[in-house]
Amino acid sequence: MLHFSKIIPIVERKDANGKPIPFSIKYLKADGNFMEAESVVCTSTSHKGTINIKWPNNEIRKVRLVNILKINNKKIFN
Repeated sequence: MLHFSKIIPIVERKDANGKPIPFSIKYLKADGNFMEAESVVCTSTSHKGTINIKWPNNEIRKVRLVNILKINNKKIFN
């Protein structure tokens, strides 16, 4: 399990060339359904508690940090 505070450092990781390192997350959508995102990268973070993730098809979605249930198959706790 990972503490909620570990989410931002994980999603902001970069490789030796400065490229974002892909990660996977499971989160709760606004409509109450769960979404699993594989091989996504973070394009930005906000002090308002959100991240923008870029999917492999180049779609970008905003995700609230409090809605993230798992990151890289590890459960998140508060």
